[in-house]
Amino acid sequence: MTIEPNSEIELETVDERPRQFRLFDLMIGMTIVAIVCALLAPLFRMMVAENRLPVFIIFLVQAMVTGGTIFHASSRRQKMLLDAGKRIGLGYNGRLPGKFWPQLVNFGGMAFLAVMQFGVTLFLAMDKFPWFLMAQQIQLGIYSGMMLSQFRWGRTPGTTEFFEQGVVLGGFHLVPWSCVVLRPSQMAEDRLVMVMKSQPKSIGGTTSIIQVNDSLRNYLLAHYGETA
Repeated sequence: MTIEPNSEIELETVDERPRQFRLFDLMIGMTIVAIVCALLAPLFRMMVAENRLPVFIIFLVQAMVTGGTIFHASSRRQKMLLDAGKRIGLGYNGRLPGKFWPQLVNFGGMAFLAVMQFGVTLFLAMDKFPWFLMAQQIQLGIYSGMMLSQFRWGRTPGTTEFFEQGVVLGGFHLVPWSCVVLRPSQMAEDRLVMVMKSQPKSIGGTTSIIQVNDSLRNYLLAHYGETA
């Protein structure tokens, strides 16, 4: 494919400042709480009385960890956006076909998280309360907080964001263009080969395959490609 050196696309100003909650957001929150309560009510009845308070405590800790993770991730995201400039576009996991397979895999990860949570809850119904599961609940809280943050930002985990000042991985880690090498893929025209270096003059780096649309591909190669 011929790369157009003057290829231009419209850059996007990303504004993710917190907005006021709407009535619709409140309805969604109440629906989620109602579903969770309906699922947990039979399990609480299965538990011995002395286990109910510890179960409440362990899930309260998980909720606090999830909320703290979302707050921490949002703070880092806001700081990154101040340094990144305007967003050029989005790339997806190029090792999976199409744009929607990566999203399907990530939704599968959320479903797996929900199944794990349900399994842990069943395990908590044992006669002897297993306090060692507190560490696992903290891990689940961090994981769920990061996943919810990604969806809150309108991106699926694994999405690569291209900004004026660099490439963003994980939602808040900005890698400057001086540490990024972009090449056209020899396997497919809608893919880019991206090499991440730890230092600008490093020889080696981490290589990944990114799927992008044609206009974004032309723009990136013309402005930030290896021969640009």
